[in-house]
Amino acid sequence: MTRFNSPFRLLAAALPFCGVLAIGRSDGQPSVLAQIGDLSPHELRTEAFAIDRSAVLRIHATGADEGRRWRFRRDWFDSGRNYWRGNAWILDAHTREVVWELRVARTQGDDDGIRTFDGEVTLPPGEYIVHYASYSAHRSEGDWNGRWERETRRYYDDGLSEEFGIEINGEGRSLGEEALRNATNYFNQTAIVSFIGLEDEESHRVGFRVSRPTEIEIYAIGEAIDETTYDYGWLINLATREKVWRFDYGNTDWAGGAEKNRMASTTLTLEPGSYAAFFVTDGSHDLYDWNAAPPYDPEFWGLTIRATDPADRQYFATFTYESVPRENVIVELVGLRDDETVARSFTLTRPIEVNVFAIGEGQSGDMFDYGWIMDARTREIVWRMDYYDTDHAGGAAKNRVIDEVIRLDSGSYTAYFVTDGSHSYWEWNSSPPIEGELWGITLSGVGDGFDMSAVTAYEPASDPAIVAQLVEIRDHERRRTRFTLDQDTEVRIYALGEGIGNDMYDFGWIEEVGSGRVVWEMTYRSTERAGGARKNRLFNGTMSLSSGDYILRYESDGSHSFGDWNADPPPDPAGWGVTIYRVGS
Repeated sequence: MTRFNSPFRLLAAALPFCGVLAIGRSDGQPSVLAQIGDLSPHELRTEAFAIDRSAVLRIHATGADEGRRWRFRRDWFDSGRNYWRGNAWILDAHTREVVWELRVARTQGDDDGIRTFDGEVTLPPGEYIVHYASYSAHRSEGDWNGRWERETRRYYDDGLSEEFGIEINGEGRSLGEEALRNATNYFNQTAIVSFIGLEDEESHRVGFRVSRPTEIEIYAIGEAIDETTYDYGWLINLATREKVWRFDYGNTDWAGGAEKNRMASTTLTLEPGSYAAFFVTDGSHDLYDWNAAPPYDPEFWGLTIRATDPADRQYFATFTYESVPRENVIVELVGLRDDETVARSFTLTRPIEVNVFAIGEGQSGDMFDYGWIMDARTREIVWRMDYYDTDHAGGAAKNRVIDEVIRLDSGSYTAYFVTDGSHSYWEWNSSPPIEGELWGITLSGVGDGFDMSAVTAYEPASDPAIVAQLVEIRDHERRRTRFTLDQDTEVRIYALGEGIGNDMYDFGWIEEVGSGRVVWEMTYRSTERAGGARKNRLFNGTMSLSSGDYILRYESDGSHSFGDWNADPPPDPAGWGVTIYRVGS
């Protein structure tokens, strides 16, 4: 199989053709323009031809209407669509539109579902691609007992596909690989972005600038079922990180073949600025290995963005897109491996917009390697990596990425990232994302005018609001710290520990110096769930302490603590312990 080392991955050469560059009669007599036969089950075959003037073509095609053979009731298949086990169609190579299809043609049939077309079709001058797909959309098994048990899978080889085929005769010439490649280039001649003919577990991206308001055409073919997308793309405004377009089931149409083949063909106007386009694929169903009936335009599986008016192509310029530009980085916690919990704190002297870029692991609505941002003083989570806000990061479907802009007020913050015991940087248990080295979280200031002087280091030990602190407590620790209040003081106590069934195993308390009287203690009843495992407990409340000397103590048992969790950690793992703040500071 030949491959072209083009950045646009033009896949005409990857398809099987029977002719040389151009074969045809020069005497004006009909010749064989395309001929496909002797198919195997689960096979896509392709040929191409050209006609120089409007011509009447003779087509003989044989296929199978799977619905007629297996359907017991009208709504048997998804959306009531009439699927074909053997289907042929002709695509205009320049417009990518279907100009004839066996499935909807006037055919003759037999009891086995075989359907035959033998007739004439008139086509205007142009270059055309002929596809034949020998695929089963659905195969059903079971007993009729008031309902039919069914499953979707490849059908077995019962020899029916040997009868499938198509022959096209007329005045024109058959085309070989180079001619088809030129026809594909015709569609792409005003392309700004062209990621086509993609394989399993790929991820592509490119940046481009627009110098004036310009209308673009987006042509994308991918895979989506209901609310879940598998092979899909999106377009973002780099100034705002806003998604200005996204491929999903709701804004796409059926692309032919299996119901999950989806197509977007739309236009939108881009204002001057910088943008980035992305397309990712999962681990199955692509041009080289369809696991169900392919779409009408398999060569363009992926994303193409063109200037609607060819003259407007001059207003676009592409560039290499960096997910995380090196300038303006505030926090970088990346390249993380299994079982890590990392954090970094910072202070903002004024409100700023921050770009959050994070890659982690998630599946079925849950995140396993993920990040969050917490207010360093109030311990409130101000941003969290939620599965439903993420996109596929390339590679395995569980690789998830989020790229968005948030606003943070002046104050002190801590960025966290936690990983579980599998699938992380250099320790992947399935295909890694395209940017595996960025596994973790990166925060960057937004805009060319961003001034790094707005960011300073945050050291809890120097925070005047903190009266006393014992945190990052590990197994088998007994820690203490002494503090003095020179006047009666309202304090807020923030404590995390382990508790099960009304008993606490990691907990803290405050004693008066001299008397040893306990003035506050972390009990199970005074705490609430802290998030993560049920045994993670949180106390977050205020009390008044008289002036005097005190000892803050914390004790832990032999399991489940900072850096060595035996169940899900709390959202604030570094806070495992006790912190006392002055109220109002």
